[in-house]
Amino acid sequence: MNRSIAPNIQPITSVNLLNAEKVQIGKHTTLYLLPGGDQEVVSLQFVFPAGRWQEELALQSLLTASLLTEGTKSKSSKEVNEQIDFHGAHVKVSSSYDFTTLQLVCLTKHLPNLLSLLVEVLNEPSFSEAELDIKRNHFIEKYKINLQKTDYLAQRIFHEKVFGAEHPYGYFSSVEKYKAISSQDLQQFYAKQYSLKNGFVLLAGNFSGDVLTSII
Repeated sequence: MNRSIAPNIQPITSVNLLNAEKVQIGKHTTLYLLPGGDQEVVSLQFVFPAGRWQEELALQSLLTASLLTEGTKSKSSKEVNEQIDFHGAHVKVSSSYDFTTLQLVCLTKHLPNLLSLLVEVLNEPSFSEAELDIKRNHFIEKYKINLQKTDYLAQRIFHEKVFGAEHPYGYFSSVEKYKAISSQDLQQFYAKQYSLKNGFVLLAGNFSGDVLTSII
């Protein structure tokens, strides 16, 4: 093989995507199933239409998502995270322009024990002012560091030029925007957007019918 000669470019002729099984739960909730894998691991995702596009205030979606797992009405942030760590699980909340996703990845055998915690996190988030202050200060410090990075500044200018500085896809963070958000703003956004009537659930990995039944 002569590595000084680049291989010929081959066009992609077909893409084989996994077909998810669709299960309708009640009138409004849709569950998609992607079974597979040899390891006893599952991924459970709740996807909500709760991104920038649905905001009434700048950064409302980001801060709401970041506090979703930071305490419930009966558990502190520390207690929630200790229970997740105890089972060797991983919980991630991702907020984008259009959606927010809450994902749990764990061993299949631990899913029944973690389901009740996940339901509590989804149904009873506290959005406490104390946790909001911690998150807000964290994001502000990260924002100040990003202002020193050329790639961040270039992306910021590009989005502002393409969409406009006031557009959900075009605006960027600022210290003033972070400080303008209150706990009540997060609660209002959560009450309006975190509903499975408009979202869906995705279960992927190595799971049995019993696991599926417990989720439903």
